[in-house]
Amino acid sequence: AGITLKLPQESTKTPGYLFSLVKAIFWENLNIVELFSTFTELTLIFEEKDVARAFETIRKLVVK
Repeated sequence: AGITLKLPQESTKTPGYLFSLVKAIFWENLNIVELFSTFTELTLIFEEKDVARAFETIRKLVVK
């Protein structure tokens, strides 16, 4: 199962932008099976059993 994020263009000029996202996912002991990145999109692939927790982890970072 996958989660796709639309990234702001400023993120390409912000050091550590993707790292902070991926780090939060790893802290939750979730495995990213595959990662696809373009200029303004990031798609993360998870095992089906992990996708709900991954979504919640990402949501907590984005919605503050």
